[in-house]
Amino acid sequence: MAPHGPDLTRVARAHRCGRPGRLAAAHHRRDRRRCRRGDGRSALADGRTDHHRRPNDRGDQRDRRGQRLQADRRRDRPHQGDQPSRRDRSRHRPQPARRPARQGQGPRHRLRPRGPLRHRLARRRHNGCDTRNDVLARDLTDVERQGPCKVLRGTLVSPYTGDRVDFVRGNTTSTLVQIDHVVALENAWRTGAQQLSQEQREALANDPMNLFAVDGHSNAQKRSGDAATWLPADTAFRCTYVEHQIAVKTTYRLWVAPAEHDAMERVLSRC
Repeated sequence: MAPHGPDLTRVARAHRCGRPGRLAAAHHRRDRRRCRRGDGRSALADGRTDHHRRPNDRGDQRDRRGQRLQADRRRDRPHQGDQPSRRDRSRHRPQPARRPARQGQGPRHRLRPRGPLRHRLARRRHNGCDTRNDVLARDLTDVERQGPCKVLRGTLVSPYTGDRVDFVRGNTTSTLVQIDHVVALENAWRTGAQQLSQEQREALANDPMNLFAVDGHSNAQKRSGDAATWLPADTAFRCTYVEHQIAVKTTYRLWVAPAEHDAMERVLSRC
């Protein structure tokens, strides 16, 4: 004869921690609360899996919400044939806005050694050679050339340091000797070159009086500094350096800042 009351084996099998079914009795509510709290002490929690959690658990709610969002996205997504190709997307991609020039300076690329100015420095001069090779041939000794213009090798005594530098043309060795603008082009732009015509700017960038062949380290240190922020390490050359700066600024009607004027005056007082 079957015992009275519910079959506890069937109750435990149907309970599964929060899904009791109709066979669950009132005396099992304490075990269901323990299972929901995660105590792990309920015998009915044995064999529990993720899909046996109560449907009102927060985890299940998040899962169902995420499934609904994914279904909405798939429903709203256009057909694959209607989507633009990768080339069309890159073609119609919005371009970043150019940063406006700071007040009083104007576009720097017009006088800096990049962009259009790079071609001006390499342009053909009256002798058929470019500016760089002309300056190298003037300032180097023991010069070897290829043809009438191209300087292949030579020896430079850097006027900024007095050190000897062996110049050998190549991808990794040509930068040891660089062409420096005595009046840096960015400094010239800030001190009046923006008022010059295009021909005058090209003349300023290629004027032999404003160019020296120097060691690359000194040129990198100087950057766009004026006499107030940078002077050659070789003190014996500072007088010549400042004289060239004054001559260039006088020729092209560039002004001198107060701090720069004081630095030039100090250097010339010792000459």
